[in-house]
Order: sequence, then C-alpha cells, then structure tokens
Amino acid sequence: MTLPGSAAISAFEDAYVERARRELGDRLAPAEAAVLDRQPLADGRPALAGWWCRPGAEGLIVLPNPWDDRGAIAGHDEYCWALSEHVLDRLTPALGGTHSRVYWDFVLRPVLLLVLAAALDRRLYCLALARLRPDLPVAGGAPLPVPVTMAEAIGIGRSDAGNRALGSLLASRLGLALEPLDQRSSPPGDEQPLRSSLPGRALIALGLAAEIVLRRLLSLRRGRRVVLLRSPGISRLDRLRLWARVRGLQIVTAVAHPATGAAGTDTRQELAELFEGDEERVASLAAAACLLLPRTVLEDHAALCSLSAETYAAPAPLLVGNYGAHEVENEFIARCADAGKRLAFTQHGGTYLQARVNTQERLECRPGSTFVSWGGTGEDIRALPSPRLERLRDTHRGGERVVILEWIVPPEPYVLRFASTPLGNQGYRQDSALGEFVRSADRTRPQLFLKRFPAFLEGASRDPEVAALPHRPPATRRTAVRLMQTARLAVIPYPDTALIEAMVIGVPVVAFWDPGLWEVRDDARVPFDALREAGVLHEDPRTAAAQVDRVYERAGEWWSAADVQAARSAFLQRFAIPGDWLSGWSRFLGELSE
Repeated sequence: MTLPGSAAISAFEDAYVERARRELGDRLAPAEAAVLDRQPLADGRPALAGWWCRPGAEGLIVLPNPWDDRGAIAGHDEYCWALSEHVLDRLTPALGGTHSRVYWDFVLRPVLLLVLAAALDRRLYCLALARLRPDLPVAGGAPLPVPVTMAEAIGIGRSDAGNRALGSLLASRLGLALEPLDQRSSPPGDEQPLRSSLPGRALIALGLAAEIVLRRLLSLRRGRRVVLLRSPGISRLDRLRLWARVRGLQIVTAVAHPATGAAGTDTRQELAELFEGDEERVASLAAAACLLLPRTVLEDHAALCSLSAETYAAPAPLLVGNYGAHEVENEFIARCADAGKRLAFTQHGGTYLQARVNTQERLECRPGSTFVSWGGTGEDIRALPSPRLERLRDTHRGGERVVILEWIVPPEPYVLRFASTPLGNQGYRQDSALGEFVRSADRTRPQLFLKRFPAFLEGASRDPEVAALPHRPPATRRTAVRLMQTARLAVIPYPDTALIEAMVIGVPVVAFWDPGLWEVRDDARVPFDALREAGVLHEDPRTAAAQVDRVYERAGEWWSAADVQAARSAFLQRFAIPGDWLSGWSRFLGELSE
C-alpha cells in the first residue's frame, strides 16, 4: 500500500538526514548512545537526542528541528489524514459489530490524527538515528501501555515515559539496538499549583449546584429535538435563553467514561498485523496507532455505547462544540452521523480559519456538515457572533498595569499535530522572546504584570526576567479577561484566542510574534497587515517593548486614533463579528431541527 504523498515524505526524510549530517558534522562522532525522550544518560556520556529537547541541553547532542522547514508541515498533515483514512478502512470490518465506516470515523478520527502525527514525528528521529549513527545503542523503554481512554492515549505522546515506549517500538522496527540504559530523572519545575481560597471554593460549590439544577431543567424535552453538545463560551443564562427560544432544544455536557473491563494486548497486536503487508512507514505508524487504541473502543465499547445512549438518548440534529477525544460524546456524534442527522460544529479557538495549517479544521469543517465561525467565511461555513465575545465587547475600564498574557508553559515539546504554530523545541523561543521583551522595557518595567498560563504543568520553567514579574492578582481578578478589562495596555505574544478577546474588550494592545512560526492563511493576512501598519503588531519583541514605552502615558489617545481603530475594526470583522448572537444562534438551531 502506497499512500498519496508518500514520495514527498520520503524525499523530505532524505533531505532532513542530509541536513542533520551537515549541521551536526563532527558533533555526531562523540555520541555514545541515543535517547528517545528529553533525559540525558545518568553517567553523563553524550547522547543524541531529538528536537523536543532544548538546543545545548547538558549531556545531549540535539538534532536540528525538521519543522524549521515550514513548507513541509502541510504535506505531513495531509499524509496523516490520508493515513488515518487507510487505518479506518482496515479497522472498520476488523472491529466487528454492525457499526459503519462513518460511525468509526467520528469515534476514532480525533485520537488517530494525534497518535499518527506523534508517531510520524518520532519515526523521523529514529530513521535519522538509523542513517546517521546505526551503531549507537538506544535507551529503550517499556512496551506501550494500553490506555484506558482516548485522553490517556494522547497523554502517552506528551510524556517522557510514553515517548520512550513509542520510540522503542518505532526504533525496533527500523533495526536499531535497544538497551536498558540509565537516564536522569526529570528535573522539578519552578511552579507550584494554584490553590483556591475558601470563598473561591464556596463559589465553585455553588456553581456545581446551579449546574445540576440547570441540567435537570434543560433535560425536559418538548417538540422535535435538536441537541447542543458541549457549549464552550455559553453561560448558564445563555443556555436558559436559548432553551426558551428554540423548541425542542436539549443542551448537554460531557460525561466521563468509567473503565469496566480488563485490557489485553492480543487484540491490538492482531489489528496491527492487518498492516504488515504495507510499506514499512505505513505498517510502523499504523501498528503504533492500533497498540494505542483505548479500552473504551475495544474491551469497554459495549459499556461506552450504553452510557452514551443513557446520557444522550436517540440520534438527533446536533451542534457540537469542542469536538475531540471525548469518547462518550464521540459515540453519540457517530450515532447521529450514522443515522443521517444534520451535524454542525462550532468554533472554540482563535486560530480557526486563520492558521495556514490547522488539523482541527479538517475534523470540523467536514463535507456535509456546517461550521459555525466567529467571522470566517467559505463553503458550509456560517458566521455567527460568539456569545462569549459579545459579553466582552467594549468592556475595557482602564487601569495602570501592562498585562502580558503568557503562551503555554512549558510548551508542548513533543509534536502531537502538524500545525502552523511552534513545533518541538521551537516552542522554547516563545519564552526567550518574552524575556527579551521584558529586558527591553524601560519606563514601563514597574507596570509589567504577567498573566501566567493557567494550568500547572510539571517541569514549568521561565526566563528569569519573566519569572520575576508580578503574577498573582487578587482572587476576584485572576482571569485573563478581567485583567485585560482593568489594564492600561495588554501585551499579546501569540495570535490566538487571547488576541481576539483583547481586541473585542477594547484594551489597547501591543502584540508580537515570529510570523515564520505563526503562519496565517493568505485570506487572513490583510487584517494582520493593518495591525502591523498601525503599530499594534510587531515581529521583534524589542520594538514591541519600545512601542509600549512610547504609548503608555497616552494609551487611550493612541488606541483611539483613526488608523488604529480602522485596523481593529477590520480585525474584528474578520475574526469576531458583532451582532445579536441570541437571534442568530436560535435561528440556526431552529434550522438544524427542521
């Protein structure tokens, strides 16, 4: 079996190996082993490592990042999609039962795309080892564990232990020698998890109680059903208002899938063997995907179907928010699609219809379905105002702080999807750029305030200048939105949801990022070009810092200037259209139910 795009992938692999040989040169010779994760050898011997490690990491000789070639990202995303098609074609009859290819597509595709992208990226590293230093022992790991859920399957691709296991499978298929070499433990991060105050915990408890009451109310069905499944950005009051307007509307949220049966590897090995007649790359990647199929779709599939039927009842027209690796939801979506019900998906992030390559768009902008966008246009795309953004529109009140919104910390070092964002160790450049911005700020340095990435992630570390910034606001103003509403200026170092929120709120914005790592589609360039010409958007963190110093004292006056407001207006018209969201959503849900 030869997939479309296979020749281009092979040519890229050949070119990458030669690039690595050329760039590493004499540094290849001292390596005494290779590692499959980010941890050096315990005895200090130099080891080759992949592009998920920081360049110059102690004890590691890091291969160059292949995704510096940004032109290759789209082709690899296309290849992963074609490979997922092939895997689904083979798995559908093998999984048994009466479920169709359409059914398994909606159940499995989100996790397959991520697992296959991770395996394709790690296989490239193993292939480079096999061609550059085939003599080296490779620090192997335990066999791939059987994940209970889709989230666990994806988590394997995010962890060092999981990548040792995944890399070991791929390395062994390429003939590399795996050995049980001792490696150092992961260093602790410098961050502590945030803890809610007593009043905060009380508010959470009240919110949970209100949610239970609301769910019971919204579960009352009348008339022809249409289901709003997972609704990010829609408040409890919004849900009540929609429910009152749309006859037969049912609004439901996610439920967890409890594990019931014991997992076994024999079935997964049998599924992996379905691909042994294919070319080596396809067979290796498909085998990894089969071994990472969660219990929810094999041993627990009957229980999954029962829970889905109990929670969501019979198939109905459906509007889905945040489609992904949520197996109970996916089973219901799959039943709706299999029954021929109308499907629509809603935007839940800022890079939709903006980034040059966005895997999630393929999942949700599907033929035969409708995509509800905050402002983008195109075939089968319906532009509707966002309920959440409409609540935020022009709510800026002003203040003294310069609030900096941090990107993911630590960044995802292991590639899980091919996208027009920083990939691998390119993510560490975000932290370096933010540090350069802070060091370059002069008059406004005392006003800088860091809104840290909200999740607590093991191994989080920052540029010392960034880490030293004030970052703990009062409990009532912890969210990024509240901080921006009461800021003098907002500094946004990446083009995602936070930038759109800031523009909607109306806080004066200075933004900066490397356009070579955050690539936008051709049809989205004009609004960004206008922001650049108005002095809002910069490529260099030092010029962004100079702009913050320059406009801080007259931020409101600068932001009100005609050219800046024209740029803001053009940006919002493309990425966050204004309007009566309730009428638009009610009308659309009514159309779905007809």
